[in-house]
Amino acid sequence: MCSSDAPIRVVFDPAINVTTEVAGCSFISPVSSDLIKITATGGGVLGLTVYSKPVGDNLLVDVSAGASNLTHVYTAPFDGVSHQYRVDDQICVKTGSATTRNGQPADISTPVSPSTPKQSTCIDKNFSNWMTFLDDNGNAIAAINDNGNNLDLGEVTVKVWQEANEPQILPNTGSNCQGYTNAAMKRHFMVNSTSFPSGVDFGSGNAVNVRLFFTDAELQSLITKSTTGDNDPATDACSHNDDISNITELYVTKYSGANENGDYTDNDAGGIYKVYGVQTPYSVNWAGNLTPSSNGFTSTYSANSGLHSVELTVHEFSEFWLHGSGTGSPLPVELLYIEASAMDNSYIQVRWATALEIDNNGFQVERSTDGQNWSAIGWVDGHNNTTTQQNYSYDDQTVTAGIRYYYRLKQIDNDGDYEYTGIVSAIITNGITFNVKDFIPNPATNSTTLVITASSEQTIEVDIFNAIGQKVMSERHTLAKGGNQLPFNLTNLAAGSYTAVVSSNNEVYSKKLIVVK
Repeated sequence: MCSSDAPIRVVFDPAINVTTEVAGCSFISPVSSDLIKITATGGGVLGLTVYSKPVGDNLLVDVSAGASNLTHVYTAPFDGVSHQYRVDDQICVKTGSATTRNGQPADISTPVSPSTPKQSTCIDKNFSNWMTFLDDNGNAIAAINDNGNNLDLGEVTVKVWQEANEPQILPNTGSNCQGYTNAAMKRHFMVNSTSFPSGVDFGSGNAVNVRLFFTDAELQSLITKSTTGDNDPATDACSHNDDISNITELYVTKYSGANENGDYTDNDAGGIYKVYGVQTPYSVNWAGNLTPSSNGFTSTYSANSGLHSVELTVHEFSEFWLHGSGTGSPLPVELLYIEASAMDNSYIQVRWATALEIDNNGFQVERSTDGQNWSAIGWVDGHNNTTTQQNYSYDDQTVTAGIRYYYRLKQIDNDGDYEYTGIVSAIITNGITFNVKDFIPNPATNSTTLVITASSEQTIEVDIFNAIGQKVMSERHTLAKGGNQLPFNLTNLAAGSYTAVVSSNNEVYSKKLIVVK
């Protein structure tokens, strides 16, 4: 028996915490298998040791070994059963389990809305194998292969968006085809990683192969959109630039830069744009060949019919957009905008901006009072060649109150080729009847308020246009004399840049509105 004053030693052993999960990706070859990630934290002073695993499971990579943290990634058969792992720190034992999928993916992912992508995140560390990223329903999004380049990509995230209709993108100011939209496929992608954020080169000539999956219905819809209707007037050569008739004529534009969010229209003009295709590389943006595979997903995964793929080799991750191209060029960089506003009710200012200029001599400013007969009223020099955004303005001081004036630009290249922009208008009134302040908040998410002051009660119309000039909202409001706050519900608008045109019988104002989601 110990005496009452005998020393007592108490040892506290920190508990082991174990999380086990089926990762959002799988391997198809050489053996079909799921990836299971097990992370153990805590544990005693001797550190953690993974002592046992189910038969048939293999340790693929030790991601982060340490005295108080251990992460392993295992391959496990597609058997649809629970796999149990045992962690032992030589003092305590803890187990964790995860149930694998039962078979390969049978379909590709379908996002629930254009603003809500499907996504998957997995660890990739020199696996030298095709890793297929799966959504929460087990459907495939895309696949990557690090090609055994000793690349530790870290946690790789893939996202896929699906629009209700093909995104329409206007050519940049360096093009002689301004005003003609380029159609992109409804489905577009983004790939990123913790070790190599978007646009960061893998280094030392390393390359990663990427496979993008899409449906035959999406391909056929792009073919129809690019070759028929308003997008493809038979007599206009410019309208054929985005034509595509089959899968072998697909191109991919890869964008790296600011605002990688599944919205092409807000991409930064200073970003990196590269194009991949199977045709002759005409473009200075050419980055490599594209390998299309009709029913490529179907045959690889023994899945539903009519599911295709394209494969390309990249040296950095980014956004990916599929489209047709008659010239082997990437999708246009950014929209040209032009607007006209009455300034201090004394003159009209025409403003516009370019995102890219190629051999741009300058802009001839033209004016009309009927929208049909035009005359040149001024000239503004261009920047010749530039890849950064340039802002321009022209002040028309020779205007008369009560007359609506229409404006357009004639953009002229150094070799004399030219193209016209769209038409905008403004009017100087005999007296200001209302004044548009701004949207509050701006940027806005689901709602905003437009602040307007009025000198008398009157009715106005507010039309909101998206970045490609489509009217997406129209409302009429009655203003009271004094301050007015007009609420707008933005829940149905996608993220992007919009222009609100506020007009009465004799006044027109425009305000920019940014929507974020």
